[in-house]
Amino acid sequence: MPSFVDPDLADENFDFESQQLIDEIRERVEALRNKGFNTTFIHDIIDESEHLSRLRITKDYRIYLVDYQNMEIKLPVLPKAVFFLFLHHPEGIRFKELTDYYSELLQIYLKMNPIGGRTKQEQSIRDVTNPCNNSINEKCARIREAFVQNFDDRLAKNYYITGKRGEPKRIVLDKSMIIWE
Repeated sequence: MPSFVDPDLADENFDFESQQLIDEIRERVEALRNKGFNTTFIHDIIDESEHLSRLRITKDYRIYLVDYQNMEIKLPVLPKAVFFLFLHHPEGIRFKELTDYYSELLQIYLKMNPIGGRTKQEQSIRDVTNPCNNSINEKCARIREAFVQNFDDRLAKNYYITGKRGEPKRIVLDKSMIIWE
């Protein structure tokens, strides 16, 4: 006879089972520490099981993480254009040199957003490429947010724009992991 699980208790059962697993993990981590293993080693064990997904860009400019059940990363058009610009430049781009990329970014943006006021589109790209304007930081924050809301930052940081102040900013995901359709 099949057992009946009260659907109203499903969340409670899940939380109880999850808590049991968490408690078991804590006990085992503590046992490893007692045997002399340090925290870095334990983190490395956890990180080993986390794999990066390939990133697929479709012909209609949609972004999918293939190995995470084809998870779609949704971005507004302008941050997405910035994301594509940085994907095209794995060597990185210094924010103070963004004006050198105005034409390239405009072309990406126009391909993705062919309908619209050309003057307004050009102004949006001028704002993003102006190092005295905060627009690039806002777009990078939107890109980061789109990835971090879907999974842990330790993995997400491979997909969004990173870099130290004054140094080239880049997306660290290896080019071999990017599929352009």
